[in-house]
Amino acid sequence: MKVMHISTAKSWRGGEQQVAYLYEALQRKNIEQLIICATESELSKACAAKNYRYEKVTKQWNFDFFYAAKMVSIAIKFKATIIHTHDAHAHTLALIAKIFFGMKAKLIVSRRVDFPVANNLFSSWKYNSQHISKIICVSEAIKNIMLQSVPETKLAVVYSGIDCEKFKTPSGVLRSEFKIADDTLIIANVAAIAPHKDYFTFLNTVKILKETYLLNAKYLIVGDGNLRQNIEKKIGELQLQKDIILTGFRSDIVHVFTEIDILLFTSETEGLGTTVLDAFCCGVPVVATRAGGVTELVTHEKTGMLAEIKDAKTLAESVIWLISNPTLKQQIIADAKLKAQHFSKSVMAEKTWEIYKQV
Repeated sequence: MKVMHISTAKSWRGGEQQVAYLYEALQRKNIEQLIICATESELSKACAAKNYRYEKVTKQWNFDFFYAAKMVSIAIKFKATIIHTHDAHAHTLALIAKIFFGMKAKLIVSRRVDFPVANNLFSSWKYNSQHISKIICVSEAIKNIMLQSVPETKLAVVYSGIDCEKFKTPSGVLRSEFKIADDTLIIANVAAIAPHKDYFTFLNTVKILKETYLLNAKYLIVGDGNLRQNIEKKIGELQLQKDIILTGFRSDIVHVFTEIDILLFTSETEGLGTTVLDAFCCGVPVVATRAGGVTELVTHEKTGMLAEIKDAKTLAESVIWLISNPTLKQQIIADAKLKAQHFSKSVMAEKTWEIYKQV
């Protein structure tokens, strides 16, 4: 079996990390793999740094027939038997490659977002195409949404994986870099500044924590994205410039998590939320919204605290509850660490490998 992974993304987010984890785990099984990624993408840089087998191809538009033709040429040369697409654009291009250029390899699609398939003929065809052997959902929440549009026989659930080992010995960087005093709490969200991450609710929660509870804390937005200017404007409107730090994209997340006191995860939609799992590994207590697959990770008052989507008041109350109940907080941290063990990258790779063999 030879597996060709397709990723068209230029940024580094959860999906790209999963590609890397999957590649590494399958490599230990001596599975031949090839990653097709965008030129100058973060994934291409990771491939080069880690000596993965990869080729760079950049799509010019969503229905790029030249990209699809190139994909087929590479697949034939590589003798691929499995094509695994890791984002929606890659999914579309792989279907073009199969329909118009006769690509023979079996097609597997990963679905990581927890919103319904669009209600139009193209989307219905795209996800129900006979050319797709399997759609891998990263949570039961996504599978349940996909069942509205796709037969269950075409769907499988494989939870995203994490690497707890990398968090064992890192040193902190936040307090020294941003001159944060030792007696000041660090409350952070680690996510792209994108609409579905709902940083506006994060800001509203910060406002309540500052004005209602007078909490001595700095609030970090760890990530970047196309809504950054909007968020900066809102920070100004709420007069939170002295309280919130935008760190930008960080490649040193293992060091960042070491000094976070509470992860405040305010997503509106979320496929699974591997950032939550990273927090579990690091012993960082989580306050999160009930978005998508997050509830498959966080059990309220057991492995974290939950609030309804956009409910800044309850999110703030949950933060204060954790701070006010140190014994229960430590129990939550311990239970969360145990929970994280069920989401290793090796388990993710093994279950993905079983699907490859089935198809």
